[in-house]
Amino acid sequence: MPIQCSQSLRFHDQEEFHAVDYKVMAHAFEIHNELGRLPSEEIFKDELAYRCRNNGMDAWREMAIRVTHGDFSKRYFMDLVVNRGVIYEAKTAERFVKDHDRQLIHYLLLAEQPHGKIVNFRNASVESKFISTRLTPADRRDFALHCQDWIETDDHSRRPQTIIQDLLEDWGAHLELALYREAILHFLGGEENLSHPVELRDKTRIIGRLPMPQLNPTTSLHLSAASKHSAGHEKLLLRLLHHTPLQAIQWINFNGKHIALKTLS
Repeated sequence: MPIQCSQSLRFHDQEEFHAVDYKVMAHAFEIHNELGRLPSEEIFKDELAYRCRNNGMDAWREMAIRVTHGDFSKRYFMDLVVNRGVIYEAKTAERFVKDHDRQLIHYLLLAEQPHGKIVNFRNASVESKFISTRLTPADRRDFALHCQDWIETDDHSRRPQTIIQDLLEDWGAHLELALYREAILHFLGGEENLSHPVELRDKTRIIGRLPMPQLNPTTSLHLSAASKHSAGHEKLLLRLLHHTPLQAIQWINFNGKHIALKTLS
């Protein structure tokens, strides 16, 4: 199995989720009222799991999800999973940020669950955010590769397209960019072997050196997840390329089900 949880899960619809969540959040408020907002994230998570278990719920801390493809393997750990499918991420942050949402959606997609919740213990009162996705495993495998603007100059520039196709067929689309990036670089030889400092020049002056993955001495690889602003991202890449000795950037952009491969030169 390319994506596998360390424990078997079952599907929870929205009504089932909220029935469980009502009990879990009651414990979250109790803990916050008793301990205040200063304990560490780990203490809040451990105590929440303990009280859920102590009140008859099946609660797992740090349930692992293993993602594999060939010899690539990566593990993720969900903060708290209650009753084999109600997923929580606990935070001690000043405020919610988009990265929190993206992290939980990533876990929901991997675990094939539609609903989850982020709980923040840091502020004067407990804050929570319900996160939901309608994407099914079938939806995530309904992807489109757009390669009409990708120029295959050598074997190094051909391989990313094949790797991406294989990963998407195995895992599906819509997962975090960091996972695809790590896997792609792994199969290309590893970031430690691909990343080299590239000079940034202003006419005759060297401004600095920027580490960039390189497919060959004149071509760099760039991955992004630009959606509404992909045209602006392309302009930024071209501006950057203009100030380097590189001849091209092979750009891969993940935008939901649409994955575009484009050669910028």
